[in-house]
Amino acid sequence: MREELTASQKNILEFLEERIADGESPPTYREICQRFGFRSTKAASDHITALEKKGLVIREKGCSRGLRLAKGASGVRLLGNIPAGWPRETWSTGEQQLAIDLTLFGIRERCNAFALRVAGIP
Repeated sequence: MREELTASQKNILEFLEERIADGESPPTYREICQRFGFRSTKAASDHITALEKKGLVIREKGCSRGLRLAKGASGVRLLGNIPAGWPRETWSTGEQQLAIDLTLFGIRERCNAFALRVAGIP
């Protein structure tokens, strides 16, 4: 699919992926314009519309930072394992990530989320 993108569309998609992977909020049209030297937010909007039509980006209406990737390019950090049943502290600092669409849980920014793996019998 990336072969069908223009150079500007590829760059904008990579910018969006970088921001989300770094735990930052998605860019606004003005930030896209500033990064790529566009003079008008209409140019950024047109590129995002093209990415949306190609199924790579989803735009939430009425939200200034409402861009998100259509398919699990982002994830949530897995902090570690916890036992089911009575509470007991066990933490891990692994760098593993789970591909989860956080918007399904009402979470807009990846930096506000983490996951724990539950093991054992409740």
